[in-house]
Amino acid sequence: MGYKKIRKLFILAASILVCILVFNPTSAYATQSGGQNMILEKEVSLNSSDSIHIYVNAYVEYSYDEGVYGWITNVTMTEDSGVGSNDVNIDILYKYDDSQYGSATYWIKYYFKGEEYRGYITINFNCDEWGDLSGWITYEAA
Repeated sequence: MGYKKIRKLFILAASILVCILVFNPTSAYATQSGGQNMILEKEVSLNSSDSIHIYVNAYVEYSYDEGVYGWITNVTMTEDSGVGSNDVNIDILYKYDDSQYGSATYWIKYYFKGEEYRGYITINFNCDEWGDLSGWITYEAA
């Protein structure tokens, strides 16, 4: 009778561990975590006379296991983030796609359309194995 109870408890504990690892791996592995405000800016030349300015103000939350790997757990962008231009009228700007939280690099892709121009703006955040954050913006014409 004692063997069956121990076996059932072992199966229950293993099941709980598998659920944690599959559904919320960041809580299973994180030894350190934190958050940091990040400001990213980029001026994108569309041609010799027209350009757009991209401004991102975001609070990035992260976790890491020192010396092994880091990952982004949440990104909250403020309302003053966006795309502006003195040369180009931007008619549409909407979130096109994003990656999932829980990886070292998290990205958010936006589509924009103006009278003459359209393209994709990708905002990237990365956390390394020491908890150092980096961010960058890329542009791709459509």
